[in-house]
This record gives sequence, C-alpha cells and structure tokens, in this order.
Amino acid sequence: MFFLVTGTDTDKARAKARELISLMEKKRPDATSIRVLADTATMSMVDELVLSQGLFEAKTITFFDEVFENEDVGARVIAVVDALKLSQNGFVLFEEKLSKKNLEILSGSAEKVFHFDSTEPSSDYSMFPIADAFGSCDKRSLWLLIREALDHGSPAEEIHGIMWWQVKAIAIVRIAKDAKSAGLAPFVFTKAKRFSMAFSSEQIEKIMCDLVAIYHKAHRGEIDFNVALERFALDFPVSHVEK
Repeated sequence: MFFLVTGTDTDKARAKARELISLMEKKRPDATSIRVLADTATMSMVDELVLSQGLFEAKTITFFDEVFENEDVGARVIAVVDALKLSQNGFVLFEEKLSKKNLEILSGSAEKVFHFDSTEPSSDYSMFPIADAFGSCDKRSLWLLIREALDHGSPAEEIHGIMWWQVKAIAIVRIAKDAKSAGLAPFVFTKAKRFSMAFSSEQIEKIMCDLVAIYHKAHRGEIDFNVALERFALDFPVSHVEK
C-alpha cells in the first residue's frame, strides 16, 4: 500500500501523512514504523525496505520524508516504483515539490495522491508582477506572467489568489479615505488607487464574479484551473474604462 502526499502547505500535508501512517498502524499493530530522511537515506536502504522478501516483508510501515532532496535516493525510489506499488508493506511518501516527470510516475503507482498547496505567494517565486500587470490592464504581460508562473510550478491557487488580492484592493480603495481605513499598507493603497482609475465599479464587480466562478468551477472539477486562468488573461481587455 503506497500513498503519495505533496504540496507547499506543509502543515496540512504532513498532518495528512501522519494520519495515513496512524491508520496503517491501527490496521497492522505488529508492523514496525520507520521514518526515512534525505540526509540518512541510502539507495540500499530503499532496496531493503521495498524489495526485501525476508525480515521486512509485510512488517513495516515506511514514511519517506522528502527523500527526493537526495537525488540518488529519489532516483532509486523511481526505479523501484513498481515494487513499491505491489508491496504488502505500507508506504507514505511526502514531498513538498516534485518534478513534473517524477510526480507523474509516482502518481501512477500510488493508491491515492493527496495534494495541499498554500494560497500565499511562494517565497521562492514572486506573484506580484502578475498583480501589477493585472492592475495596469497589461493583457499581454498578464498572460505571459501567468504562463511563466505555471511553467515554474506555481499552483493555480496562488496565481488566482494574487489576482483576487489585487482586484479586492482596487475595489476597497475606491471607497476608502486612506490606507488606514482600507486596511492596506500605504504603498499598496497608493498603487491600488492608481490602478483603480482604469476600472469602473461595474467592471470590478464583474471581474470579481468571474474570479469567484473560476475558483469554484475548478474545485468542482468542471474546468481545468490552469487553462481557465490563461483564458481569463487572454480575454482581459487592454482597458476596462470606455473612452
């Protein structure tokens, strides 16, 4: 039994991993639980846990904890993924981030995949240029930046989140007297105030409705989140204010 847990929301992802391990321990009270870390893992350890037919067979529950940080060990896990899938032992593999290729391989073998992403902008990749292109009504840059973020591996939730944050700020500054009453930092307030000049109230309301619809339809499985964000950008007018 093999479960895959991934995502940048590490608190939720690790909580799910612990839950899965606990459930397996209840089903297999005689099994030995083992946690394998990248800095202590070896390729032979992977082989012993996954391939051995003697001491370890049907007696272990293994938590592979971000072992793909060790490239050799990660490669070995991929190499024995078929055996991992068929093993009678229990395995939970957690990785915050995986390459697209490795994610596809592991997902194809896992009994179930759990993915948890943070809605906050990633610390290693700035979402704010997307917000600026959005506020500036720069349709071409908006689409290119969304495409770049997706190629970088940024979750659709993050991209959607930064656009929602920007349009909400634009809506707030139209009725707020100052940064304090708007609940925004002075710099953010000033920039949003400038951006708001390009939008009418009706257009802001429509954009917000469109973003809400995209989010809920994507999470209901009615549309592809990534594709919907790109279409949103491609349909984004150069200016929302009628001349």
